Amino acid sequence: MQQQKAIEFAEKQGALTEDRVSSLARRYKLAKNDIKDLSKRIFDNFEIIVSRTLYNENELDYKTIFDGGGIKNTFDFAAEDTRTISNTFSDLYKNGMLDKWEKILSNNELQKSDEYKAANINESLPLNTAKERPVYGFLLDPTKRNDFIKYGFYSFKLKSEIKNRTTFTMGNLISSDSKDFLGTPEHNYPIVKSILAIYSGDISKIKELIESKEISWSDDIIIECQIYNDPTTEFIIDLNEDVDGIITWNEAARTDHIEKLASKYNLINEIKKI
Repeated sequence: MQQQKAIEFAEKQGALTEDRVSSLARRYKLAKNDIKDLSKRIFDNFEIIVSRTLYNENELDYKTIFDGGGIKNTFDFAAEDTRTISNTFSDLYKNGMLDKWEKILSNNELQKSDEYKAANINESLPLNTAKERPVYGFLLDPTKRNDFIKYGFYSFKLKSEIKNRTTFTMGNLISSDSKDFLGTPEHNYPIVKSILAIYSGDISKIKELIESKEISWSDDIIIECQIYNDPTTEFIIDLNEDVDGIITWNEAARTDHIEKLASKYNLINEIKKI
């Protein structure tokens, strides 16, 4: 499937090759195995969240999640809904801002279908094509709390196995325009390089911070994640299969509807206020 090709492209871009390992080891005067161990620790501790506003029970996104039990990507919403859901941030149509970004992200793999090619510029993507696109989330980084709440007061914390169908970029789609900042949780050279730079190569401190969950994964940007799934599934993220719990970022936020959602999908004990 095209999603798998996009993931394979990210794996190649983020690969911790021997040349990259050697270069980092020389720069920070570390053993090569320290670099490789750091990469494995990053993978093991890579936690993904997907944020949503979910202001109240009447919000379309909330209704879809509550009634259907899953999270769709924004292109899917635009293709299914006759109303205009597009906004100035993402422009949910062929050749819009998000579509152009996903050409970079997937090395054009998501734009190769005949159905996509037949669609007119500046119109919503055909539904089957829309379902191939990812849901966007973030690497959970408590130091970036204020960045997360801009995208929603509530975050779904995904299960570990979702890492196998996830890519990441250093920064969000507005700030990233380079394939050099692309990878996967396992093939995570950009994050290794970032963490070593932040902590000046202090490998013992870095290992301690990773395991304590107190680490800053990047200097001044959030790490955005792209979650894929088989396009024949109704939802990219299934609340019963893919979600560990819900994080409430704003303690003042009204949570009755979130508790109702969590209770329905047996996530009630996972709600956290941070």
